[in-house]
Parts: sequence; structure tokens; C-alpha cells
Amino acid sequence: MSAKPAPAKPGSRGGTAGLLASHSWLGLIASWVLFLVFLAGAMTMFKREVDLWEKAPDYLGSHSRAVAGLDGVLAATQVPREVADPHIEVILPGRMSAYYQVFLYDDAGDFYRATAFHPVTGAQLPDPEATGLGEFFEEFHKELYLPGGHYLVGVASLLMFLGLLTGLVLHWPKLSLSALFAPRWGKPRLRWLDLHNSLGVLALPFHLLMAFTGTVFSLTLLLQVLMVFGRLQGDEQPLRELLFAPPLPIESAHAPAPARSIDALISKASQQWDMEPVRVSILHYGDRNAWLTVHGHGHGSLAQVGQASYRLDTGEPLRTLPPHAINALAHGNEVLHRLHYGDFGGFGLRLIYFLLAIATCVLIATGNLLWLEKRLSQRVRPRGLRWVAGLSVGACGGGMLALAT
Repeated sequence: MSAKPAPAKPGSRGGTAGLLASHSWLGLIASWVLFLVFLAGAMTMFKREVDLWEKAPDYLGSHSRAVAGLDGVLAATQVPREVADPHIEVILPGRMSAYYQVFLYDDAGDFYRATAFHPVTGAQLPDPEATGLGEFFEEFHKELYLPGGHYLVGVASLLMFLGLLTGLVLHWPKLSLSALFAPRWGKPRLRWLDLHNSLGVLALPFHLLMAFTGTVFSLTLLLQVLMVFGRLQGDEQPLRELLFAPPLPIESAHAPAPARSIDALISKASQQWDMEPVRVSILHYGDRNAWLTVHGHGHGSLAQVGQASYRLDTGEPLRTLPPHAINALAHGNEVLHRLHYGDFGGFGLRLIYFLLAIATCVLIATGNLLWLEKRLSQRVRPRGLRWVAGLSVGACGGGMLALAT
């Protein structure tokens, strides 16, 4: 006597249909923002090369050449007389920048100026904020140059994360190696489905990483506000001290004094604390009480950051926060940042990130194609179909055209 087939579980088809609808709409709502974000993010992988090509093409590909000393760069940085208490921040050539970026503030006023200097010759370059193509890619990736754009990117990243989870639940039981590595190109609708599923599964770790870290970065301000007004009862100082060391209580003496060699102090901090200097801060520049802070990444570490502060007139150490002593919150924030931008593995890793980001753009485009083709084949086409098609073509095709231009 043959066994009767087990009856279908009630609600199983409805649950699958609900997941499919959720996956489609989550992807569709976020798709246009995500396509532009990932396209700009792919170019951000080569921000350093783009900046060098734009401002110092003779240094492009010549990483072995010695960079100009910071002492000479600062000597060429003119501090106007109206600046009462100069504060200088310098991003050093290397991991974070292709050239010297010098930012001058007045801690006693509202003066601000940004200057760029050639990494080898030390010559002044065009205004980095007026002609920064690499900077444009990075800022567009973060906030699309829209008011509150980082919140929009954060919400889109969160929707992407949810869409990945629903897609995984839907398609994982039905996947096969042949479908992953051999899309059915001869069948119009199936080829897009196979390609979409293949890219979604093969690049899933990258997609999850980007969606999670993108959500955290873009919504950090909101998370901090919730923490401040929740656990910290409106007092943000404990949170700031975990992420940033509090300033030293040293006031300006309002008396000029010659400074020691800043390059020598940077070298001292690098050797003593085994870290790669990436940024320096100079408070009360030109004053007798001026002091220097060297910020750097620990060698051999994914995301340990440290800093060392010195008096500029005597070279006396004021405070050291070595990379191995970083607190858990700051360390976690740095880990997420370096994982998101892939700047811990050299050019090869950045190239892999670039290819995966472009693959994500293809994933988004094929998802929209699947949605559109299904609705176009229906007798009664849903309202708003033209808007969806127009936005898809505008974001995907227009984004590629703008990048090419």
C-alpha cells in the first residue's frame, strides 16, 4: 500500500510569497541609491591614484621616492596675522592621502583654510577642496551630496541587509553549482535570474560586510544620540572620551618661540611606538606652548591606532596612547572603517573590492530587470511601472554615463 503524499503545510506558499514580495520591494526601494553608492564606492578604491593623477601625475607609480619633509611644508604655510591662536591639522602622504593636506584653523576665531602640497617636491598644489575628483567620489559615496544624504545611504544600506537575508532564505534551498557558475544565457528571463543569484551568493560575504558597515557608519550620529539620551542621560562627554582623547590642558602663552624639527618628532613617535604616522595635529602653532600630536596605525595590526604628544619647544613627551592600549569602542570603530574601505591589504585587495563593487552594481541592475520583465509580461500592468523603469534607467545607465564623462 503506497503512502499518501504529505499534505502541504498551510501557509507555506503564502510565507514564500510574502518573502519574495519583501525581497523584491526591499531591493527595489533601495536599488537606485545603492547603485550610485556602490558605483562611487568602486572608484573610491582608487582615490589615491585619482588624486595623484589630478594633482601630482609625476609621482604616480613612484611610491619608492622619498616624500618632502613636513618642516618644509609648514615653512611654506603662511599663517595670516589675524589668526590669533593657530591650530594646524596635516594629513600625511601615504595611507590616507596622496599628498600633504594642511588645514589651518583659528581656535580663538572662525578662520579656516585648506592647502595641498606636492608629496615629493613640497610645492603648493591647487586648492584640494576646489579640484578634488577623488574627494568627490568619496563624499558622493557617503552622502550623495544631498542634505542629510548620509541618513538616506544608511537607510538604503539597512534595506540592502534585510534584502540579502530574505534572498538567502528564498533561494538557498534551490541553488545548484550549475546554476551558480553556468547561467542559462539562452533563456531571457532565466539568464538574469541565474546571474542575479550567482552574484548574490558568490559575493555574499562582501555584500553583508558592506551593508552592515555602511549602515553603522551612516547612522552613527543617530546611534550616538540614542546612546547619549539613553544610557548617558544626555551627557556625551564619556562617549567622546572613548572615541577621542580629551585635549591637553595647555593654554597659549601668547609668546612666540622657535619650534624643534617636527619631522624628527614624527620619526621618534613612529620608532618608539611602532606605528605608521598618518596625521599630525599642532596646537598653538608658533607659540611657546605649542604642542604636537602624531596619530598613527600600529604596524602588523588591522586597526589599532595610537597617538603621541610632545612639546614643540623642548621635545618633552606630554601624553602617549600606544596602539595596543586602544579601548574596545575606538578599536571596533577603526576595524569597521578599514574593513569597509579595504585599505589594509594593499593594491590587490583594493582591486578585489573594486570588482566586487561593480559586481554589486550588476546585481542591483539584474534585480530591477527581473522585476520589470515580470510586470511587463502581465496583461494589466501596474501603475507606476514607467516611473520604476525610468528611475532604473536613470540611476543605472545615467550613473555609468556620468562616470564615463
